[in-house]
Amino acid sequence: MFRKKYSKTQSKKNLLGRTENIENIFDVKFSEENHNKHFLIVDDVLTTGSTLEACSKAVLKIPGAKISIVCMAMANS
Repeated sequence: MFRKKYSKTQSKKNLLGRTENIENIFDVKFSEENHNKHFLIVDDVLTTGSTLEACSKAVLKIPGAKISIVCMAMANS
């Protein structure tokens, strides 16, 4: 997975602002050996889930991909 564009911090944005800010910024390059694999996405802090959603959408471009998510902390908004 890679980031197609860089954006400023999302810490001061609301859900809509975060969603718009990260829409289509992640993508994935894959080969046939990546098909039907299980991927782990790790996020440091879960706030609205927008970043995880964007990352997951990119990974799900891989045929047969399964995703698990781990977050280190959850923000109290």
